Amino acid sequence: MLTIHTLLYGDKYTYDDVNRIAAATNMQYRYVCHTDQAEKLRDEGLYDEIITRWADSDLGTFYKVNILGEDWGQSLFLDLDVVIQKPNLWELFSGVNTICKTYWKPEGFEAEHGGGDFNSSVMAWNGNSGNHIAKHFNKDPEKYMKKYKGCDDKYLFHEHESSFSTYKKGLIYSWVYGYDYEAEDNHKIERRDDFDIC
Repeated sequence: MLTIHTLLYGDKYTYDDVNRIAAATNMQYRYVCHTDQAEKLRDEGLYDEIITRWADSDLGTFYKVNILGEDWGQSLFLDLDVVIQKPNLWELFSGVNTICKTYWKPEGFEAEHGGGDFNSSVMAWNGNSGNHIAKHFNKDPEKYMKKYKGCDDKYLFHEHESSFSTYKKGLIYSWVYGYDYEAEDNHKIERRDDFDIC
């Protein structure tokens, strides 16, 4: 079964954001919300169909790395601020360790400040293909959280770039920055309906 994962901690997002992801994909997948507040989310109205799993909020976005280490079969991780534009995301469940590339920024953007070309808002893996990444991180999580200033994207890019393939252009775009840094209309803020995810 194809599984969509989300991560919720703190108070920036609510049960409604998790439900929105499920509803926007027509409830056709298995859904797992990794959270430190499962009981609260249930009380507020989290869909019964969504499975909850405990997440350590002290790790912040780095908890995504631990999710990569879990075997739920063919899996897709989505940040709660993405907008699903097409309910059938089969192409994004693209095999082993695939991550969003920031085509909307120049190659090597902010490299002098430790930047990278990954955006972990959308990631796919199969079975335990991400287990070695989680194991690496958990050898010294404080070291990596400090080194990459709390940014899991930079950790994944600089420590595990060779472990990932990236999604092709035309599937994911940024509402603020567009879809292709080299395109003439790149910086126009507009909806692009032919893409799967914003």
